[in-house]
Amino acid sequence: MDNKKQEYRELLTTLTRTFGSIVNLNLPMIAHGPEEQRAHAEMEAQALMTIRDRIFVAGELREMKLVEKWIKATRDFDNTRDYDAFAKSFGEITRLITEAANRIIR
Repeated sequence: MDNKKQEYRELLTTLTRTFGSIVNLNLPMIAHGPEEQRAHAEMEAQALMTIRDRIFVAGELREMKLVEKWIKATRDFDNTRDYDAFAKSFGEITRLITEAANRIIR
């Protein structure tokens, strides 16, 4: 159970950092250099890798369709730049993860 809690914690941390990076990189009127863009791309890749490399919660993440939800949220934001919709999708993702983590504690 401790391993599952740790995996959920790491997942939430990585996705939250990536969410912040995506929003920051796309703020209007702010130019970002190649280093910042590379760092952002690495964070996006790390987010997917973190979702996919979970061992103890892999089944739950598959049931949540977390990879698909994360990719849809980020791609929709890439296409629309709709911050509210992205925040709503991110909120739903974190809610699913938090609920699954809380079920372990009970």
